Amino acid sequence: MKKWLLLGAVLAFAVGMTGVAWGHVGMDWFAVEVTPGQITIDADLSDWAWVDDAYILTSDDLPDVLGGEMPPKDDWDCALYSGWSRPPDNMLYFGVHIVDDMFNNDTPDPGNSYKDDCVEMIVDPDHSGGNFREGDVHGITAQQYGIHIPGAGGTALVYQWAQDEQQWSTQEPWFVAVYDDSDLPNATYEWKMALWDRHDPAGPDASQRHMNAPDQMIGFQIQIDDVDAEPDTRDHQPGTGGTESGSAWTDATVISGLILVPGEGTAVEASSWGTVKATFR
Repeated sequence: MKKWLLLGAVLAFAVGMTGVAWGHVGMDWFAVEVTPGQITIDADLSDWAWVDDAYILTSDDLPDVLGGEMPPKDDWDCALYSGWSRPPDNMLYFGVHIVDDMFNNDTPDPGNSYKDDCVEMIVDPDHSGGNFREGDVHGITAQQYGIHIPGAGGTALVYQWAQDEQQWSTQEPWFVAVYDDSDLPNATYEWKMALWDRHDPAGPDASQRHMNAPDQMIGFQIQIDDVDAEPDTRDHQPGTGGTESGSAWTDATVISGLILVPGEGTAVEASSWGTVKATFR
């Protein structure tokens, strides 16, 4: 059993007993603790090999946020790794290897990258919830980011669906992302990112950085857009949210919860990592 399933049941019981509201829907999933330098952002996921496979999400663990059936594994599959670090590094780390029989990345407009194969994230670290697209400036109380492998049009690698003045958090050192699409249908994304309880258009000095801590649950959802034969049309959107998360692009209340697990996940044998890699073919 995946650890997110087991702990999700425990948390559901605890919420029922205490009346505490986490402020999200969808599954509870997990990030394992890492130390600075343990994960190199280079799109080589072998430095995640020590992570217990109970913490690795695949297509078997993810629903289609669009509400349809998940694609068969020979159409689409993934392995998603998640980590976190304490201050002063204070970052989230992710790696995802996707196997997709048809890869699309032809939009020249960053705002339309969701119409291609793209990794989306909706982030609400302090569970303030609500509509984060209201008002004159979007993305203050929560943020929606996308990682899109640039095509011929030169689309930005990382984009926040917000105004231009809010794009500062998509840049280093706050967001570092790389990809490898040299072996399609395999595509690999790896990134680390800072979290913000309040994201101000004036920049990081005017914003409130979120501080990671053990056993903390943050509002965080990943959903991966899959566009196949029909251009600009998502066939599937596997993600950590449920079908209730269809409005997550504007409402942070309906996103999933990411739990920061203290200590390192149980190491896996090298042969296990070889087995995982073999599924990418």
